[in-house]
Amino acid sequence: MSPVDIFKNLPTLETKRLTLRKLCMEDAADMYEYACDPEIASFGLWLPFHSIEDSKKDLAEVIEGYNKGENFVWAMELKTERKMIGRIGLGDYSFRNACAELG
Repeated sequence: MSPVDIFKNLPTLETKRLTLRKLCMEDAADMYEYACDPEIASFGLWLPFHSIEDSKKDLAEVIEGYNKGENFVWAMELKTERKMIGRIGLGDYSFRNACAELG
């Protein structure tokens, strides 16, 4: 299996509290709720979102990355509320060395 195949078929992962899954356009309102906060944005290294349209644009880019096999980002969803509370992904990955950074 190639890296592109893995990215296109990003698995859903579960913990006791969270579901890690692909992001989707239905996450726009939940994403805007946290991404518009300047303090949270400063930790996420993005500018605060000004509208839900900013969320939709960001989500469209993530989804396009899934389709191209270029994106390794999960939505973090609280199981009890079925609410997307953030996202997490792999970066600086090396398939040859079987390692990556999680952030």
